[in-house]
Amino acid sequence: MAIAPQTLRNLIDGDPVEGDGEERIAVLNPATGEQSWSAPVSDADVVDRAVKAARRAFAGWSARTTAERAQALLALADMLELHGEEIARKLKLLATEGV
Repeated sequence: MAIAPQTLRNLIDGDPVEGDGEERIAVLNPATGEQSWSAPVSDADVVDRAVKAARRAFAGWSARTTAERAQALLALADMLELHGEEIARKLKLLATEGV
């Protein structure tokens, strides 16, 4: 059963960011060859913004105590549990014949 492709965007500093224009890359399901997603083509400026954002985030993350990091990871685990079925469906779609 074919499923309409989903549109992905970059996430930089928590904000969705398109690539450098209208160009997109088709992400294919390896089992079926069908398109599952489309991802933006990002130019050097978008990539530089993402790297700079990651470096800023790392500075804050590395300054946190072990207890604070554990609390953040537990919150992430809660979100994964809440959205686990949706994540599993998307991973299955990417890795197998689809859902």
